[in-house]
Amino acid sequence: MSSLLLSLPSRPFLRNLALKCHHTLRMFSSSTTTNPYLMYRLTHYGSSFDDINVTSNIHYFDPVKEDEVIVRDKAFPMELRNTSLVGMSHGWGVFNVESDEHKALYVSDYCNPCGSKPNPKVIPLHPMGQPNITQKRIITNAAMTCSPDQSKDFVVAANCLGLGINFFRPCGKPEYSGSGGFKTQSHYFDQSKVMYSKRDEKFYTPSVGGHFLAFWDSCFEEIMTCPKMKELRFCNLPELTQSEWELLDSCSPLTAHLAESPSGQRFLIKWYAQNYQPGKIMTFLCRGTKRFMVFREEEDI
Repeated sequence: MSSLLLSLPSRPFLRNLALKCHHTLRMFSSSTTTNPYLMYRLTHYGSSFDDINVTSNIHYFDPVKEDEVIVRDKAFPMELRNTSLVGMSHGWGVFNVESDEHKALYVSDYCNPCGSKPNPKVIPLHPMGQPNITQKRIITNAAMTCSPDQSKDFVVAANCLGLGINFFRPCGKPEYSGSGGFKTQSHYFDQSKVMYSKRDEKFYTPSVGGHFLAFWDSCFEEIMTCPKMKELRFCNLPELTQSEWELLDSCSPLTAHLAESPSGQRFLIKWYAQNYQPGKIMTFLCRGTKRFMVFREEEDI
């Protein structure tokens, strides 16, 4: 197993933003034409969900202008009426619909502030059929190689709660079309977040705690069953007091997020948060953030 060195930059480059949000739906949506937006409220209007004319008001936070953006009267596609939003990538949302007999995913620009208001695009991914035990696990997040507007040969990775990850290539070459599910070998990836690296053309997912990094080639093949792994090593750790380290140790298992800049520089963000409702399921609204640590990728070892 190879290693990857990450360092904590000496100069902070993140600002603290105070957000007043009123919904549990909080995901960043980004595209090549707009700044990243944080979608935090979604309101539907219509007589019922069976009404074809249901519309939506979508509320975003623009971190550049530090202001709210509202897209009003956006058509709510019928295909998405009974789905849940599990991830956003390149300005497109990944939606999951599940029943005892069926499990499927859609990608749509419905949540994109620049998408068509009267006719949002909806693309079905290859159906997963009747869910087996692995597929019944909740899909927690997703990532895409690019938006369908940029290339028809896009790949979607959907991460499951547990040790499973599924890949979809709906418009690729026949031998690489369809979906494939791969299982990681370690419980350290139980609630990890998947991201796509344009620089390396790979999907990455850091382990809970940020000690390991699993990755897959975007041109996946059916014979591939396990990801490749790297161990993460950290330097330039902050100088904290014993009580500060104890506070971080008392936090819920930290989540690690890998991000890549347009120039190809990668960063690992460690998020330390406490649960204000002990014994209950952790949700975004009850998380009390204690510290962010942002590490820059330095080199392979």
